[in-house]
Amino acid sequence: AGHQLERLIWLLDLQLYVSRPNAPTPYEALIRAEEWGVAPPVACALLGLHRRLGGPPPPVGWRARVGLWAAGRAARLEHGPPWQLAQLGAQAVLAPDATTAARFLGHHLGRIARRRLRKLAPGATPEDWAG
Repeated sequence: AGHQLERLIWLLDLQLYVSRPNAPTPYEALIRAEEWGVAPPVACALLGLHRRLGGPPPPVGWRARVGLWAAGRAARLEHGPPWQLAQLGAQAVLAPDATTAARFLGHHLGRIARRRLRKLAPGATPEDWAG
């Protein structure tokens, strides 16, 4: 889900896993993912799998739906600032909680701002802001 389900082969791997005998149902997989603290990205991946390859619809919440929508938006954009913001939005909504999402966005938006500031004023900013 962190890569916005952009490669069909990754979904095929997931499909093969959930199609094997004695595989957990989507509901069981989400219960285990909740225990591990990774329910939103797992739910998004299961929803993407359902929409692209069929199978039973997973019992997902709004975060998985919004994450998949944002991933779809990013996939239709050319690489650039709008694409990057859509990618960050999709990943932030799939964070385990609001604090983690805020830290993630703060970190990445801060890096973007520092790199752009470095391009605008190379002599007035630290060298490590370039990359």
